[in-house]
Amino acid sequence: MKRVFFILLYLVSTQSLYAQFFDNNFIYYSGEIYGGNYLGGEIALNWIYKEKHAFKFGWVANAKTPENRPEDYKIGLIDALMLGTTKPYDLMETYQVGYGRIVPINPSGTIRANLSIGLAYSKIEKPTNWEKVQDNFLVQNYTWEYERENHMSIVVSPKIEIPFSRYFGFTVGPILVINKQGTFVGIGAGTMMGLLRREKKRP
Repeated sequence: MKRVFFILLYLVSTQSLYAQFFDNNFIYYSGEIYGGNYLGGEIALNWIYKEKHAFKFGWVANAKTPENRPEDYKIGLIDALMLGTTKPYDLMETYQVGYGRIVPINPSGTIRANLSIGLAYSKIEKPTNWEKVQDNFLVQNYTWEYERENHMSIVVSPKIEIPFSRYFGFTVGPILVINKQGTFVGIGAGTMMGLLRREKKRP
């Protein structure tokens, strides 16, 4: 009888701790697509603690037409068939760790602001040493080499989050990535999936 009692006590305690943990900790995935002076996207793992503190571990990838691309540059047939994926781009890849504050916008918790700022490590690639080659309708009329640099960055990415259900929602907001080499500024929208908020209390 004592064994049954202690097993029941253990199960009740575990269930209580489990419920308490997920009342204070929301862990979810988010993904956004951005437009601005670069085009790109972000994937992040997010953790909200006690509906106040937000932590983010994210990856941002951006691309844009090179600023130093020759005016007479043109693609070939193969590049067109590859939908432009073989073209040269200015690339910025950023790994970030962020902290933010959660500001509720409505009492039910289905709209909130996530005011996030963080530090990041950015890998930057830019095409250089352009050399013209004989025109060939199959391939591009220039060759190039990528110049690679790594920099520390500051990332500012406040968002409006709309977890209309406990497990799925939408995001919208601007992003700013600043480093020694350049700046990415844009605005984007995306989705969230995971444990996003408390369950609504039933009347």
